[in-house]
Amino acid sequence: MDDLAEHDGITIRDNVVHDVMGRSDRGGDHKSFYLSHGIGADLPVNGGYIKGLTIADNYVRDSHVNGIVICVSDSPLIEYNVSDLAGTNAVNPQNIAGIWGWADDNPTFQHNEVSNLIVHTNDSEAWDCDGYMTGACTYQDNYDHNNYGGIILNCLACGGYSASIVFRDNVSVNAWRIVSNGGSSAISFLFANNTIDCGGKSASIGLLADTTVADNIFTGAAAGFTLPAGPAYQHNTYLGFTAASSDPAPSSADRKFTAPGTANYGINSVGGYQLGTGSPAYQSGIVLSGASATDYWGNPVSATAPNRGAYGGPALGAATCTDDSSSAISYSSGWNSSGSTGRGSGLDHWSNTTGAAAGFTFTGTELTYYGSQTPNNGIATVSTYGGPAVDVNLYASAKRLGLPVYTSPVLATGTHTVTLTVSGRTDPRSTDSYVSLDAFTVR
Repeated sequence: MDDLAEHDGITIRDNVVHDVMGRSDRGGDHKSFYLSHGIGADLPVNGGYIKGLTIADNYVRDSHVNGIVICVSDSPLIEYNVSDLAGTNAVNPQNIAGIWGWADDNPTFQHNEVSNLIVHTNDSEAWDCDGYMTGACTYQDNYDHNNYGGIILNCLACGGYSASIVFRDNVSVNAWRIVSNGGSSAISFLFANNTIDCGGKSASIGLLADTTVADNIFTGAAAGFTLPAGPAYQHNTYLGFTAASSDPAPSSADRKFTAPGTANYGINSVGGYQLGTGSPAYQSGIVLSGASATDYWGNPVSATAPNRGAYGGPALGAATCTDDSSSAISYSSGWNSSGSTGRGSGLDHWSNTTGAAAGFTFTGTELTYYGSQTPNNGIATVSTYGGPAVDVNLYASAKRLGLPVYTSPVLATGTHTVTLTVSGRTDPRSTDSYVSLDAFTVR
């Protein structure tokens, strides 16, 4: 579109994109590089422009270069997308990222998942605020895991103009690398209320002096984990390595996550990174300008005493477990039961009958659904309190049993009903649509 006109109301939704070729080296052909991706939005310089672009609920895998790239867009919203295995089998492996933007004004990336980026010469981060940005480049409530190049690339200096970066309320697992290319073109960089569990790895960190690093929970290995001196560190938790010496309120105490290390595929699988009773990260953060009013799970965040990390709700007490074999759970037709080594008694209910449902009424303020993730599991839907159904992806490349695959936001005190339904839909990687139920826990 080169008509110099504004183009409104463009939505790219519910697509599966896979096995995309492309160029990952810029070389002398920048156009080919920026057009190499699974999903992209781009307009020619001095052409028309996009306003209010929405890219949502898409799944991109096995792209030889980038997953989703948003270029030259005004206030785009990119949410509830999955990029997996970006960079697979690239013939000229150099520059890749999962979901990123270039030359945008005020882009927002939220509720997305990026996993398993392949090793390449440069980049290989889940997220990237690239050159020629204006306004604020915001990444919030996203989940990245097992990416070779780590978490985020600050590449604002890779082009003209200047912008701010907001990176808040994100969860990162088995990756710990932040890169800032060249001099800074950021007006400011807020890195706040993130939960970073690098899985015992050492780190490579490139945060510049324009960065505020506050209210985060970092878990890493002492060897090779050194924070740069330039940023302003405030009220962070540093577990496994030396805290920043300039932080006025550092903590190295056990953060008391409810079930750390249990996250896998799916943005709803990270409930184990919520805070349990007695967590020193509870209400020990600092109030920040630019902090979000809600956390990763949608819980309200205290305006006077925020938590550290991506979880902003109340500290959670001990959970009461209701096994899948309990009479408190009602099943429609279509369910079967067999042995497993999961959360409850050793049994597991399962079904691939579309519409098969299980209901459970409970009294409490938070519910966690435990199930199995396997190569032939599909997508369950969970509806609590009669509210809208939430998709829960039960696929995994290898069998994992008895995991917390979904945790609700904090609910009002009282009695609630949850309904688990076999959607009949599948993750594109899965061979079937099975849904498993191992247990519910209530706090």
